[in-house]
Amino acid sequence: MKIALIAHDRKKADMVSFVMKRLDFFNKDEVEIVGTGTTGTMIQSAGVDKVQRVNSGPMGGDAEIAAIVVAGEIDCIVFF
Repeated sequence: MKIALIAHDRKKADMVSFVMKRLDFFNKDEVEIVGTGTTGTMIQSAGVDKVQRVNSGPMGGDAEIAAIVVAGEIDCIVFF
C-alpha cells in the first residue's frame, strides 16, 4: 500500500503527531510512504523508516504526487 502524506506549513506538526501515534502501521513492510519536501523530512525524523520524498509543494511536489496518483500508484492520500 502506497500512502501520500501532505501537510500545509501550519499543519506539519499535526501530521507528525498523527504519524507518531501510528508508527507501527507506517513502518510495516507493506506500507510505502510518499511525502512532499519538508513534510517527508519531518515524518522521517519522527521515526518512519522509509519515505520517498518528492519536491516541496511550491517546487512542484504536489504535481509530482498528482502524477503518481494518475499512474494508479497511490492507494491513499492523507492531507492536513
